[in-house]
Amino acid sequence: MDVDLKGRAGWILLGLMTILGLYFWSKRPPKRSPLQLADEGHGPLIYRKYWLDFQSQDRDARDIFEAIKQDVPAFCPSLLADFKKIRGKEQVLKVGDEYDIRIFGPWNGRVRVVEVQETSFTLATLRPHPEAGQIVFELEKLDEAFRFSISSQARSRDALVHLAYSFLGGNKVQEKAWQTFCERVAEEGGGETLGTFQSETIEVPSSPVKAGEVA
Repeated sequence: MDVDLKGRAGWILLGLMTILGLYFWSKRPPKRSPLQLADEGHGPLIYRKYWLDFQSQDRDARDIFEAIKQDVPAFCPSLLADFKKIRGKEQVLKVGDEYDIRIFGPWNGRVRVVEVQETSFTLATLRPHPEAGQIVFELEKLDEAFRFSISSQARSRDALVHLAYSFLGGNKVQEKAWQTFCERVAEEGGGETLGTFQSETIEVPSSPVKAGEVA
């Protein structure tokens, strides 16, 4: 009887240790993924830019942009593009910080901060993000206004992603997400928008492989 109870207790203890082990494994810090830049992607190189002009009487560019850097997720529409910092301190944006971005649809991926300036910062995609490239968030002072812009240059990660973007309209979801981001920056500035949200896309076809070259 005692032997049987000890055996059961041993199995229970083993089960609890296994559960705890799995829990702490799930909470482990994420591994550092390598950058996935545009020259590693597939298909045409696509330049996209989204921007919105607005006025602000009592805020300067550095002050407005500091608010963005302190809480990037607050400027994203969570239903379309949920930013979650998984590496780095909250309310601080530094080179090396990483975010998980979950865009509505199959466009989830991780990015790393690769440059931070007073009124701009740059994110680069990490493997296995569906895109390969970089995106820059920047606030500029114009003559009588501000312009907040989001500019990206990227290729699809592979042929399958390129096909999915073409048929599922991933760029439309991104555009709507970045429109909301621009509008929230204008709201943070406390000013009146000038004109409407603007966007442009330039597609540069992949160079064909010449005879004798390696693809």
